[in-house]
Amino acid sequence: MAQSSAESTLARLSQGTTPGRLKAQVQHLTKPRFIELLELIIQEFEYFLKAIHLINNQSLETLLEELLEAFTLKIGQILQADRTTIFIVDEENQELWSKIAQGAGEKAIEIRIPMNKGIAGYVAETKKTLNIPNAYDDPRFNRATDEETGYRTKNILCMPIFSNDTKVVAVVQLLNKIGEERFTHQDEKEFESFARSIGVLLESCNSFYTAARTQKGLNALLSAISSLDQSLELEVTLQSVMAEAQKLMQADRST
Repeated sequence: MAQSSAESTLARLSQGTTPGRLKAQVQHLTKPRFIELLELIIQEFEYFLKAIHLINNQSLETLLEELLEAFTLKIGQILQADRTTIFIVDEENQELWSKIAQGAGEKAIEIRIPMNKGIAGYVAETKKTLNIPNAYDDPRFNRATDEETGYRTKNILCMPIFSNDTKVVAVVQLLNKIGEERFTHQDEKEFESFARSIGVLLESCNSFYTAARTQKGLNALLSAISSLDQSLELEVTLQSVMAEAQKLMQADRST
């Protein structure tokens, strides 16, 4: 894959010049082609890292929103859910947050819920999947949202998204299986086949966005990236960058 081609996709997404571009790109993809696209984007992150000196906090926020929007759409399509939400884990504040699209051309709004509340909070804390055939029979389900919106939640599939074997970086919550009475074990297996790639991308983008919210954090990222061995694989590179950046930021705060 040529570097110029690799740089272009993530660069265009982060610039925000074509909002919803990735969502439109994945909408009609088959599951195998979607998995191929995930792997392509992971590869492109190598080039994205090299160009991070051109990236600012707003660009990273835009990229994260694009990824969330596209992944939410495609997961819902593949698993045939009426509604789908991806919640990102905010460890520092012990919260789950997500971006909810308002309409064409409008900026998505951010929602936050405590880590220890509700179905999504339970899944984030326990790292276990919840497949609930009747939402109103589960005491963890919050009926208030249905009462406020008029929507009727019947069944729920809520699953953790891992960046590696142990760390939960996000939770996906699907409501109301289309055409069937409930979500199945096969639905869970379907998601597992591509969930880890999504986890790597979400953690990478969110970590960079979080660090880049301050100039000190962005400088730490740039310093860490410049010192890395270029031969490292992407996942090792990302882990090394974030670990080194955190050390640099902690050292800066202590002086």
